[in-house]
Amino acid sequence: MIKTCFACNRKVTGRTDKKFCSIPCKNDYHNSQKVKLGQAERYMLSAMRKNRMILEKLKINEPVEKPVSYLENMGFDRSGLSGLILNDDKSVQTTCYDYALVLRDNMALIYKMKQVHSEQTGSGK
Repeated sequence: MIKTCFACNRKVTGRTDKKFCSIPCKNDYHNSQKVKLGQAERYMLSAMRKNRMILEKLKINEPVEKPVSYLENMGFDRSGLSGLILNDDKSVQTTCYDYALVLRDNMALIYKMKQVHSEQTGSGK
């Protein structure tokens, strides 16, 4: 069986487990794989930053309920969330950095999470 290079499809000679015809081909292949992953990561970070800016514009000081369509019209992307929290009552809330959203019946309950860091470091006086 003739093996071909993963990067350029030329004939590979040498060891039976060899995958690339040369070191430059090996480097090109692995670099192209990193670029593909990097693009997905950049997209997610961009979506999360955009969502946080949208939530920041709402100037939320106490919990507020908004229609999901209102957020989406502002450009909110549900795929750009940074985490999930399972509450004691089995409800799920999503997070976008320091904001939490509870999605129910096309409505979003939005609130800003407490600043835990300053309490943990003892900077409170």
